[in-house]
Amino acid sequence: MSTLKICSLLLLLVLQGLPGHGQDDPRALMLHARAKQQRTGGNDSEGAAALYRQVILLVPSSAEAQLRLSEALVECGDLDGAAIPAAKATELDPRNTEAWVHLGTLQFIRGQSTESVRPDCRKALLEASRLLPGDPEVLLRLAQICQVLDDARVP
Repeated sequence: MSTLKICSLLLLLVLQGLPGHGQDDPRALMLHARAKQQRTGGNDSEGAAALYRQVILLVPSSAEAQLRLSEALVECGDLDGAAIPAAKATELDPRNTEAWVHLGTLQFIRGQSTESVRPDCRKALLEASRLLPGDPEVLLRLAQICQVLDDARVP
């Protein structure tokens, strides 16, 4: 084997062991997971969710990983499972507008069939509207859920 091939193989082995080149680099995992999501043109939402879970194990304080995990779970059709990381994202970063909008929208969808989540939906959408005043989608959903909640109170 030539010296060049041996050096190349050694370099490859060394690079695989360095942070940033293996399965322990959260940034690389996030990029790989993002590419798998349907919303970015991928077709493996379950694979994306698995990668986001790996990132969360490496960086438990990552609101971004929690939010993206929730999105991937929504793509998989697991709305109830998506609610947990969505709420966690807002806990980890209470000023993350995207996380509040996502949580509010998710709770709105869930609230159409599950009455018990409607108050949580209202709370999330109120926070989203505070952080993103004037957003038409947020305001529309907030008005809709408030109307549903008001209708439920009338005997």
